[in-house]
Amino acid sequence: MAKAVLRVFIFLVSLIVVYVYIGYTITDMTGGFDKQVVVEGINVEAGEQIFYGKGKCSTCHSVGDKGSAIRCPNLGVMGENFQIPIGERAFERAKLRAQKTGKPWNAVDYLYECIGEPGAFVVDGYKNEMPVVYKPPIGLTPDEVKAVIMFLASLGSEITDEQILKPSGIAKDFLVKIEAAATSSQVAMQPFEPYLPGDPEKGKELFWNENSKAGCAKCHSVGSKGGQVGPPLTSVSGTRTLKYIIESIVDSSAVIVSGYEPLLVLTNDRQRIAGTKKEDTPEYFLIGQPTGEIKKVMKSDVKKFKIMKKSIMPGNFAEILSVDEFHDILAYVRTLTGDQITTEDTQPTSGPDQQSQNVPIRDLVNDNKQS
Repeated sequence: MAKAVLRVFIFLVSLIVVYVYIGYTITDMTGGFDKQVVVEGINVEAGEQIFYGKGKCSTCHSVGDKGSAIRCPNLGVMGENFQIPIGERAFERAKLRAQKTGKPWNAVDYLYECIGEPGAFVVDGYKNEMPVVYKPPIGLTPDEVKAVIMFLASLGSEITDEQILKPSGIAKDFLVKIEAAATSSQVAMQPFEPYLPGDPEKGKELFWNENSKAGCAKCHSVGSKGGQVGPPLTSVSGTRTLKYIIESIVDSSAVIVSGYEPLLVLTNDRQRIAGTKKEDTPEYFLIGQPTGEIKKVMKSDVKKFKIMKKSIMPGNFAEILSVDEFHDILAYVRTLTGDQITTEDTQPTSGPDQQSQNVPIRDLVNDNKQS
């Protein structure tokens, strides 16, 4: 009897294995598996993969119509402002840098400066808000930086790989700086951490439940979910430091992200409309309001308007959130690296937590400003 049961068991297991193998083979042959080939080495292909992947460059930059060029310049050809790609544009920028510094510059020098010291030269109409990608949280290695520069140089120029791999002059100085940062004791130091670890699941509830104390999703999006009034947070933790994120929550006016400047409109009938300027055409404004709504205001109805310095994001989170609630939201936001976005990851599962300690976080805000 036991032998008969054993034979049936072996037969069933074998049958399952055969079916799994057949299913796997058919799926693989028909391209059903989403394979992402990792390109290794220092080359254009690896640089492109890093640009759209680990480097998070496409969070703020576009190449033509691929990426997001709201905050930073388009690196391809797009519209009247960008009629030549960055590889060719680098030669023009080098001339400007030479005039400014009184030193000889070439296109490779400029491309290395863009990454080595991104705040040194900021394109007119944009802000100094590009993160230092060879430091945490992005942390590109020197070889990865070279690969990205190769990719950028490939967009419209004939800069050789040798010029990038073994730079001289100004570009070499920036490479030395990048290499030093990669092995710096500052990079290896214990990273800044909040007072409490926080519960990301509770923070998720506070973020996505529009009736909670936070209701972040009324204005902010993660992936394809959420509001369109404020900056998307899909990869915020993958591109910004923890200190930057904390400041953005508790002092929202400290840094106004490009493309989301607060606009105040006074209409002819004395109505005041405040929000972020989503679109500005000759005929109308599209204004993202704190409620999460997008309002269309015809310019024929506008008496005057101005860009404000104060963010429309509520500035009283230090008063309305408890210490527990703040750290819960922070714990959830820290999961938003942009690496994995699914429908499940952007939906609340229940109402806001009601058990957090009723402790104001003003002292926490002040401590983080001094850190």
